[in-house]
Amino acid sequence: MAKRILHHLTPVDWAFVNFKIALGIIWPIFYFSANPVRPHGTDGFFLYLWCGFTVVGFVVSLTGLILAAQPRRFRYSGRQIEIAGIWLFLGGPVCYGILQAGLVADGGGTIRGAQIAMAYALTAALVGRVLIVRDGVRRAAIRTEEGL
Repeated sequence: MAKRILHHLTPVDWAFVNFKIALGIIWPIFYFSANPVRPHGTDGFFLYLWCGFTVVGFVVSLTGLILAAQPRRFRYSGRQIEIAGIWLFLGGPVCYGILQAGLVADGGGTIRGAQIAMAYALTAALVGRVLIVRDGVRRAAIRTEEGL
């Protein structure tokens, strides 16, 4: 059954699955790195929010991507589910960016420009995917209205 469901995914879909996996494994890299970012208290809360948003967003967006690749009946709802999952996925980098901006404002003595830039890059990449999927939803709606 899984083979039949995944059979409809195109190479572009598989590329986005790998892209989402790569974005999802970035947070443990920072957590378990040589100079770990293991904040406690409120700062730790943001790191755990990143983890939670990443996992939930990945599962929801992957489900939507698989549904969007299925025969006509599921395509439109699958794309909407994928968009919702990507917005959840975006919560992780946004929380991390807020954490880093707060540490800069606190005057922790460390330059955190790279961390803020990384959070911005992740957010921009995911917003780019949202725009791609939304364009597909609009085109599908126009084709449906025109009866094509």
